[in-house]
Amino acid sequence: MEKLLHFISRTFLQANRIKCNIYFFRAQWCESCRIFTSKLAETFNEIRDELKDKFDIVFISWDKDQSSFDENFKEMPWKALPFSGL
Repeated sequence: MEKLLHFISRTFLQANRIKCNIYFFRAQWCESCRIFTSKLAETFNEIRDELKDKFDIVFISWDKDQSSFDENFKEMPWKALPFSGL
């Protein structure tokens, strides 16, 4: 996560005209995704104020139902596309 934080700060803080959206795909049943998500959320919270106009994450669910989506998304401090069930 430190490498991600360094990359984001180096890339986006130095380039004043760039806005970056990261599209984050995840399903609630993926155990390794849960671990990664908690670390990503921690990093996002550390840099959110500094990069609020330059950087954002958008969650796109691979969950099978609305309740799994809700359970999955509750720990994420970023935006999400609404659950569509596709």
